[in-house]
Amino acid sequence: MFLLCFGWLCVLLGGLVGLGIAWSLCYSKDMTPDGEFFTYDIKSREAGKPMLTCSCLMIVLYLFIGLYGFLNP
Repeated sequence: MFLLCFGWLCVLLGGLVGLGIAWSLCYSKDMTPDGEFFTYDIKSREAGKPMLTCSCLMIVLYLFIGLYGFLNP
C-alpha cells in the first residue's frame, strides 16, 4: 500500500521515480526453483498500469512545459 501511495505521489511530482515504481509493480518477477512468478499480486499490478500511463504523460507534459519556458523566456 505504501508503494502505491508513494508511486502516485512521485507520478504527480515528477514522473521518473513514479515511472520506475509503476514499471516495478507491473513487470517485476521473482525467480524461484519452481519457476518465474510476479512479485506483486494482481491487484497491485492492475493499479500499476494507470500509474505507468500517467507517469509517461506527466514526463511529456513537464518536458513540454520546460522546453516552452526555455524557448520563450
